[in-house]
Amino acid sequence: MSLVNSTFVAVPGPMVPGLAQGISSECAQGCFCPGASDPSRGDTWQDISGNLPQLPVNAIAIDPQDHTIIVGTDAGVFFTKDSGLSWYALAEGIGSVPVYSLKIHVPTRMLVAGTYGRSAYKISLDDVHVGYPGLGKIPASLSVYPSPFIPSVTGNMLIKYTMPNAADAEVLIMDISGRVVRTLRNSLSVAGTHEVYWNGTCENGTFATNGTYFCLVKTPAGTSQKKFVLLGK
Repeated sequence: MSLVNSTFVAVPGPMVPGLAQGISSECAQGCFCPGASDPSRGDTWQDISGNLPQLPVNAIAIDPQDHTIIVGTDAGVFFTKDSGLSWYALAEGIGSVPVYSLKIHVPTRMLVAGTYGRSAYKISLDDVHVGYPGLGKIPASLSVYPSPFIPSVTGNMLIKYTMPNAADAEVLIMDISGRVVRTLRNSLSVAGTHEVYWNGTCENGTFATNGTYFCLVKTPAGTSQKKFVLLGK
């Protein structure tokens, strides 16, 4: 497969056979690696996204001891121990915040995560395993359309989220500072796909100002998040 408009940059650390240690500077969605037996050394890529949410992957780190792959996304930190067949969320203590940097301090086996506007966090790599209390289920999938969102031109924004099972779901619009602009839904959602619409207004009925916003769906399994731009009224 070809990767269009994506620039891969090297990051320090030991190489896992068959895995390119790089991230897309264009914030491409998903994870890819060249096959371990690929003689082209990168001409053929394999999708290792598995059940990873369809979100930009901003950072990647690899445990030099057991080759666990850890990624920082727009909705928190996820890891896989089977080369991408199954991904798990590391949500305890950090939540589903955008993570843009991951670094491993090898002597102490400490993983440090840098977030967007929510400071930095750390966790021992020895705690990153199935059964760890911080292990969360993959949250509901989420999409928003359109972005940029121009209410006077496009009408309402369509928010679609899919629940793997029935659970309470809270649908929010949040500004770049983390302030809740509008609560669109806060009730039980059955398993399946749901649609919610936003007309660009705040809780008090006034139009939100132009800028970058986030749509969030909060469930007991975790939080899904999508970034979008609001232009005009």
